[in-house]
Amino acid sequence: MTISSRESDDDEIVVSRRGAVVLVTGGSGGIGRAVALHLASKGLRVVLSGRRLDALAAVQAEIVESGGDAAVLAADLTDTNGPASLVAATVAWQGRLDGVVSCAGAARFTFFNRMSAVEFTDEIQVNLLAPIAIVRAAMPELVRARRGFVVFINSIVSRAPAPARGTGYVTAKAGLLHFSESLFAEIRDSGVAVTSILPDLTDTPMIPDRLGYDRTSLIDPASIADAVWFVMTPRGHACITELHLRSQPSLRMEHA
Repeated sequence: MTISSRESDDDEIVVSRRGAVVLVTGGSGGIGRAVALHLASKGLRVVLSGRRLDALAAVQAEIVESGGDAAVLAADLTDTNGPASLVAATVAWQGRLDGVVSCAGAARFTFFNRMSAVEFTDEIQVNLLAPIAIVRAAMPELVRARRGFVVFINSIVSRAPAPARGTGYVTAKAGLLHFSESLFAEIRDSGVAVTSILPDLTDTPMIPDRLGYDRTSLIDPASIADAVWFVMTPRGHACITELHLRSQPSLRMEHA
């Protein structure tokens, strides 16, 4: 990865991240898949992680067929040892790690008093503790990269009132947002950028049909991938720490 002296030209920004190694969690589908494909198209080397190896392999094949470079790593983020092992394997692939895009998430969409303690704890683990553990393990490599970056795919519910049936998810996402803000305050002089992207409801398999949402009103995962690329490209001496995405359904329908 090279850092261009001209950062106002989009072609120069592409060069500045070309060849960078990025770990994308939750890369088998939804937002993670869209992010992985987009970053690979920009010349980044992508490590896809998730639990479904067949789905990960399918995304890897798409990237390779398009001329990109990708690796696949199985990871169960409910396993407390998973994050550190995942980062170690990522670094072993290319001998470096320049960025982490945390897309993995889980939500049960049920009421708090109907969740077992184990179910609630699993949501906190996947949505909050695992991303923190991954960043902790990755931080030495990200600092070494000089322009390392962390992007958390959070949710608008971390800032806005949430509907019922999301207590564990909302609790975790609110905690992750505050962690992101505090982390950047601590490491801003290291050169590592830390950003939270807060999309509204997104058209992914995590939103089940039983909830009754009109999918044309949901955000396209490709829009979030665009936002990831926007925030992680170097822009002088400033970092975009938080970005919100809200749906505009009529515009999506125009392009359907």
